[in-house]
Amino acid sequence: CLLLGVEWHPTGDFFTISDYGNPDTGDPPSIQFRSRYGTLQRTIERPGAEIRNVRWNIAGDRLAATADALVIYDETGKMLGETDAAADLWGLAWSPGRSL
Repeated sequence: CLLLGVEWHPTGDFFTISDYGNPDTGDPPSIQFRSRYGTLQRTIERPGAEIRNVRWNIAGDRLAATADALVIYDETGKMLGETDAAADLWGLAWSPGRSL
């Protein structure tokens, strides 16, 4: 899989990786949660557009991801919301003083 984004959780205990998926093997785009040592903890699959970027908010309780939509997850990987996008999204940032 082609990796597109990496983001450490604010605690430093784990990080997330966003990827393109692998059409040749049938692997859909995903977000991987990995321990600080690289061990896979869980995966969120999102069929469709590649997941281009991931960012944790300052509190570490929300993860934003960009693909063909902006998607917000909680720290366990549960999807909390999704917005439609007029075009594929790439860049992503949280307001530095707000945690949502």
